Amino acid sequence: MTASSLSSTAQENLLATFEYLLHLDRQRSRPIFRLSDHKLPVFHEYVFTDLPGIETNLIEEQQEVWLSIRRLQANLPPEPHEWLRPWINIPNDPGKKPTMAESIVIHPDNLPPSKYSIMRK
Repeated sequence: MTASSLSSTAQENLLATFEYLLHLDRQRSRPIFRLSDHKLPVFHEYVFTDLPGIETNLIEEQQEVWLSIRRLQANLPPEPHEWLRPWINIPNDPGKKPTMAESIVIHPDNLPPSKYSIMRK
């Protein structure tokens, strides 16, 4: 295989590989061949593929990009109806699910006049 038969991207990748190997030789460290031997966190591509704001295997401005992460804007959930608010607890933490109260105490004076008028005396 000659250098002229390789595409420019392949030549750049080959050159980067040689530079990496030279760098390893200078550090006198062993190359890591198994992910389980790696001491840094390991991330697999399949974990990211369906997450919002994450794109993989892109070509941007004639450059290959393995992982692109957009900064997401927080979207607040819709406010529940005023009669449902006492029942629902919506946390500010997006990792926590909303919870519902098992019971609430309503004072009869707080009931709307058109409904529940039978309950008032």
